[in-house]
Amino acid sequence: MASAEHGEGGVTARIRKLTVEDVTICVVPECEDIDPEGQFDSGDKAADAKMAAQIREDMEHNAWAWCCARVDVTYRELTETEYLGCCSYENEAAFRGDHSYEGMVDAALARLNDQVEGIVNDVLVSRFDPYAEEASP
Repeated sequence: MASAEHGEGGVTARIRKLTVEDVTICVVPECEDIDPEGQFDSGDKAADAKMAAQIREDMEHNAWAWCCARVDVTYRELTETEYLGCCSYENEAAFRGDHSYEGMVDAALARLNDQVEGIVNDVLVSRFDPYAEEASP
């Protein structure tokens, strides 16, 4: 929980941090502008070329085969987004099972919590703090 205090002996508010249970998470495999060729460096050029060729083939029927993964974390009307490019997954479930997904959700959720805290602080100052200066229109 975060807290905000405004003014001498003024308002104190506790702001509960949002968790993954509070938000809607949407994942989208967006078109990747970077080609898969040249993105692998296993030390075996033939294996890397074969992998890129397989990805190209899979791209014909699988949006997750080569994409820029987008993760939207939404609470009411507020949304934060994370992107991860040059991704190759079998499907959405495989992406959601990857540690990158969890990190993307955590990063977006942290920024979303910052947004909520900023909004609450703005409202507290403008509505409840008798010591706050009136905002100019």
